[in-house]
Amino acid sequence: MIDGPLVGDARQEGEAGRMPPERQGRASKGESAYLTTGIAFQNHRSDKMVPKILITIGIFFYAGVVPYFEINASHVFNPNWEPHARLHEVWQLFTNTSIGLFSLWLTWAKSNFRLASLMTVFVTGGFLLAYLIRDYYGGSMVLSDGSEKTIFGLNLGLFAYSLAILLALIAVAMQRGSSVTDRPR
Repeated sequence: MIDGPLVGDARQEGEAGRMPPERQGRASKGESAYLTTGIAFQNHRSDKMVPKILITIGIFFYAGVVPYFEINASHVFNPNWEPHARLHEVWQLFTNTSIGLFSLWLTWAKSNFRLASLMTVFVTGGFLLAYLIRDYYGGSMVLSDGSEKTIFGLNLGLFAYSLAILLALIAVAMQRGSSVTDRPR
């Protein structure tokens, strides 16, 4: 018998350490371990928490940080920008933030790390491609005041979005690794 609080809801299903009669004989090994020790459930939750946090960091970059840096006179309210360019900027901000909110829902409500990570790769990868071909179309990360936001000597967008993709890939790899060990034998 286990003393003290259990992880999860084993006490709601019956006396701690005992499977309710209607579930006896039908529980998987994982359910039995969960009901008797609570350890399987706790490890399962821990296995998902780190990938959720990694994915959320990447989403925060494109759905939170970028709007913060761009809804000002350097971008959205820049009088030197053509009105049509400003419309595209606001459209991109709304689209990316919406994708970010959807990806947060996928991550935290559905634990769908692959699709949430893929959405992050689409948004941040799109920026990276635009950055790589900027000379072709006359693009630049230098702001109208002549400055460029950098971190560790790299352009801030290049650094943050490369990191977001790396974190998304790590999260998917972690989920894949844990799903292999979670499979019933």
